[in-house]
Amino acid sequence: MLPSLHHGASSSAAIAATVWPRRSAPGAIPLLIYMLGLVIWNGATAAMWLSTSLPAQLFWLDFSALGILLVPATFLLFSLQVSCNERLLTRRLFFFLTIEPLVGLSLVWTNDFHHLVYGPAVLWTTRGLAELHWSAGPFFSVDAVYSFLLIAAGLWLLARTLKRGGHLLQAQLKMVLLGAVFSLCLDAVFLLPILSSAGGFDPAPLVYTLAGFIYVYAIRRAHLLELVPVAHSTLINSMTDGVVVLDEQD
Repeated sequence: MLPSLHHGASSSAAIAATVWPRRSAPGAIPLLIYMLGLVIWNGATAAMWLSTSLPAQLFWLDFSALGILLVPATFLLFSLQVSCNERLLTRRLFFFLTIEPLVGLSLVWTNDFHHLVYGPAVLWTTRGLAELHWSAGPFFSVDAVYSFLLIAAGLWLLARTLKRGGHLLQAQLKMVLLGAVFSLCLDAVFLLPILSSAGGFDPAPLVYTLAGFIYVYAIRRAHLLELVPVAHSTLINSMTDGVVVLDEQD
């Protein structure tokens, strides 16, 4: 479990390093922030499990919220850019996407006064491992629904563009869709009561990190985050003149 979280944090950092040289391409900056959010999420969760006191575990639980709240919004921004829907990136949208994370962070760091995020936590020690147990508060459900809606909106944008994109763009979007659907479905499964009540371990950051490996594969094999496929689809699909493509023999 702990080695998996450490590997998840280091893998997310490695994926972010892969994205960095392509930071000028559409979707690169949101994907970079997305992966850095997973670094925080995995790293804070690992640190929480390594801690042996209740205050330390609560600190790292609260700190992990910074990564958790970054993932859905940055995925939507990433989807908007790679699906050639940058016209929707307005100041109003950016303002809207900052509201829930800021409210969430303020509620997390003041949770002792209202317990809207999680109820009173207790520390169980089993076989020398300190495990934090807590019950979800009302905001936990609100954030889960909000996050799934943002990711679903990103998936819808990707799927809609897939139908009208050129073959180069389609190859990219198929890989992104595969990674996003994979992570969303697994996260939904682990939120089921029969699994979420089994213990304090949260596999969600590892699930989203696994999807990051699919994005890396798309970067290396389908040339995701390169300008040529996006420019090709945008140019060809917006032209009003006829186009004839000739081979080497004219």
